[in-house]
Amino acid sequence: MHRAHTAVAFRRLLDDDEGGCEFEGLGDYNMGIHIGAVFILLAVSALGAFGPILLRVIRSKTFRTALKIGTFFAFGTVLATGFIHMLQPANEALTSACLPASWNESYEAYAYLFAVLAILAMQAFDFAVQQYQCRMGDLAGGDPCCNIDRALELGQGGAVGGMALGGTGGGADSAARRALEQPLRKDSHSHSEEDAEEDAERTSLSRVASVYLMEAGIVFHSVVIGITLGVSTGAQFKTLMIVLSFHQFFEGFAIGFTAVDARLNGLKLFVVGLIYSLTTPIGVAIGIGIRQTYNGNDATTLLVQGIFDAVSAGILIYVALVQLITPQFTHNKWLTQQSLPVKLLSFAALYGGFAVMAVIGKWA
Repeated sequence: MHRAHTAVAFRRLLDDDEGGCEFEGLGDYNMGIHIGAVFILLAVSALGAFGPILLRVIRSKTFRTALKIGTFFAFGTVLATGFIHMLQPANEALTSACLPASWNESYEAYAYLFAVLAILAMQAFDFAVQQYQCRMGDLAGGDPCCNIDRALELGQGGAVGGMALGGTGGGADSAARRALEQPLRKDSHSHSEEDAEEDAERTSLSRVASVYLMEAGIVFHSVVIGITLGVSTGAQFKTLMIVLSFHQFFEGFAIGFTAVDARLNGLKLFVVGLIYSLTTPIGVAIGIGIRQTYNGNDATTLLVQGIFDAVSAGILIYVALVQLITPQFTHNKWLTQQSLPVKLLSFAALYGGFAVMAVIGKWA
């Protein structure tokens, strides 16, 4: 704790000496290339987000395998985005020497605190979604635990009714037994390989929710980095422009693949891709509009940006580890049945997605 206070005090001393917290003019600002950046990032973002959506119509088995491996690459990019592109900048913003001393000295881990709170909120939300699915019968025949709960509820109701009508009161056991037998009867039917795969990958409310939550976590960050590009000049602008082009493509790639894998319908896929494609260009446009007054080191700006980045990081980390990688990679029945080369390619894709975004994170 003492070392953290010393580091904060040292950064504050440096910033005071250099005037780093004061607003500085932009100098030579090229409006033309900034306006061009809006359309370039729009095109790159759309290519990444809509690419997987357009490719989903191809029915080749080999191509579908390639798409699945591409989905694993997307999972890696989501994980890296949460930790490196959001949590790290959040920590930098919330420990900035430009913030009041009372803030910096009160607690040194605000970014991680907000991220963990977001993770816990996500867990509670996920639990509520599963409970809703059970009650609505969305998973009937697919989740024995869910069926047992519902069967016992029905059975207890039947037992009460049975006693009132002079029955035996054995409804609970019978209902539970029928619920347990239901998935077995379903599995006993012969299916083709494609039908079995379709059944295994049936859309659930939780997976659909994970797509929307992942996009919500990315949207604010995309606007912020767009604003940063909109107010940057010179060599900083050129570097950011190149890096953000790759950043937006791979992040859009992750959203597109995850949305396709969740089996959203055509309209929802279009909306998801469109929202993502527009966020960073909108951020650049905002940056152009406020370039004369924007101060990235203003205390209010740092707090808002840091808190939102930390919360977004928590959302993405939870989505990546709990809703994507664990159920759809670690416990993926399709993957366990594949050949060794396909398994190795799948792991390479997952780690490669993380590595690519980790490298890009050095600049964006």
